[in-house]
Amino acid sequence: MAEFRYIAFLSYSHRDRQIAEWLHRELETYRVPKRMIGTATPLGPVPARLHPIFKDREELSAAGSLNAAIKNALGSASALIVVCSPASAASPWVNEEIRNFKQLNGDARVFAVIAGGEPWASRIPGQEEQECFPRRCALWSLPTVRSLMSLPSPSLPTCGRKETARGSAS
Repeated sequence: MAEFRYIAFLSYSHRDRQIAEWLHRELETYRVPKRMIGTATPLGPVPARLHPIFKDREELSAAGSLNAAIKNALGSASALIVVCSPASAASPWVNEEIRNFKQLNGDARVFAVIAGGEPWASRIPGQEEQECFPRRCALWSLPTVRSLMSLPSPSLPTCGRKETARGSAS
């Protein structure tokens, strides 16, 4: 079993900082059900808390590449959680974090949290600016996204998404 310093690495655009801070707080304070604590998994036993989760608080260097601390954190995280929005889709840093995580750890533990925009909007003429998936995530399958979107979650008034009559977010 691999040893990881972080339960997850939270990747987001700094324009989505408020959502990322909320998600970070909710995940790190989540109490895992007692019946699951200690259960053996390929990544080790299930912990009592989802802590620590890496969330960068500093601006990345202007050099055009991820700094060593970010790369080390990506390599030390058991999963990558991507806050998906039009801002993250346009962020070269979010795309680079995804690329680096996949290169180091594969893509089986990359998870999307849709905070705004629409999946695959870039495929619809005139809707490209509403794309929520960063380029490195655009190949996710519809069943994967549907299963993530169907998970129950508390309301997040700052995210700007609402349910429509057909059940999808707008």
